Amino acid sequence: MNGIQNYKLDYALYAAVNRSIESTIENIVGRVRFEDASSEHLKLMEVVKSTFISESIFPCSVEGVVQSNTNCY
Repeated sequence: MNGIQNYKLDYALYAAVNRSIESTIENIVGRVRFEDASSEHLKLMEVVKSTFISESIFPCSVEGVVQSNTNCY
Protein backbone atom coordinates (compact mmCIF):
# COMPACT_ATOMS: atom_id res chain seq x y z
CA MET A 1 0.00 0.00 0.00
CA ASN A 2 1.40 3.39 -0.89
CA GLY A 3 1.28 6.60 1.12
CA ILE A 4 -1.71 8.07 -0.71
CA GLN A 5 -3.80 4.97 -0.03
CA ASN A 6 -2.82 5.14 3.65
CA TYR A 7 -4.00 8.76 3.83
CA LYS A 8 -7.29 7.83 2.16
CA LEU A 9 -7.84 5.15 4.78
CA ASP A 10 -6.94 7.59 7.56
CA TYR A 11 -9.42 10.16 6.24
CA ALA A 12 -12.13 7.51 5.81
CA LEU A 13 -11.62 6.33 9.39
CA TYR A 14 -11.64 9.91 10.67
CA ALA A 15 -14.86 10.65 8.77
CA ALA A 16 -16.54 7.48 10.08
CA VAL A 17 -15.58 8.26 13.69
CA ASN A 18 -16.71 11.85 13.29
CA ARG A 19 -20.11 10.74 11.92
CA SER A 20 -20.48 8.31 14.82
CA ILE A 21 -19.67 10.98 17.41
CA GLU A 22 -22.04 13.49 15.80
CA SER A 23 -24.79 10.86 15.64
CA THR A 24 -24.32 10.02 19.32
CA ILE A 25 -24.47 13.69 20.27
CA GLU A 26 -27.57 14.35 18.17
CA ASN A 27 -29.53 11.15 18.90
CA ILE A 28 -28.52 10.13 22.41
CA VAL A 29 -26.95 12.98 24.35
CA GLY A 30 -28.64 15.95 22.71
CA ARG A 31 -26.87 18.94 21.16
CA VAL A 32 -27.87 21.46 23.86
CA ARG A 33 -26.86 19.13 26.69
CA PHE A 34 -23.54 18.40 24.97
CA GLU A 35 -22.79 22.09 24.35
CA ASP A 36 -23.68 22.97 27.94
CA ALA A 37 -21.42 20.22 29.32
CA SER A 38 -18.60 21.20 26.96
CA SER A 39 -18.86 24.84 28.01
CA GLU A 40 -18.84 23.88 31.70
CA HIS A 41 -15.82 21.64 31.15
CA LEU A 42 -13.87 24.46 29.46
CA LYS A 43 -14.74 26.88 32.28
CA LEU A 44 -13.61 24.38 34.92
CA MET A 45 -10.37 23.71 33.05
CA GLU A 46 -9.63 27.44 33.11
CA VAL A 47 -10.24 27.49 36.88
CA VAL A 48 -7.87 24.54 37.33
CA LYS A 49 -5.18 26.16 35.18
CA SER A 50 -5.41 29.55 36.85
CA THR A 51 -5.48 28.02 40.34
CA PHE A 52 -2.83 25.32 40.10
CA ILE A 53 -0.43 26.10 37.25
CA SER A 54 1.84 28.21 39.45
CA GLU A 55 1.98 25.42 42.07
CA SER A 56 2.58 22.52 39.69
CA ILE A 57 5.98 20.92 39.30
CA PHE A 58 6.01 19.06 36.00
CA PRO A 59 8.02 15.90 35.28
CA CYS A 60 10.35 17.90 33.02
CA SER A 61 11.57 21.46 33.30
CA VAL A 62 11.04 23.98 30.50
CA GLU A 63 14.54 23.03 29.34
CA GLY A 64 13.53 19.35 29.15
CA VAL A 65 15.45 18.20 32.22
CA VAL A 66 13.73 15.46 34.25
CA GLN A 67 12.78 16.73 37.70
CA SER A 68 12.62 14.25 40.56
CA ASN A 69 10.23 16.20 42.81
CA THR A 70 7.00 16.40 40.80
CA ASN A 71 3.38 16.78 41.78
CA CYS A 72 1.76 16.74 38.35
CA TYR A 73 1.23 13.91 35.89
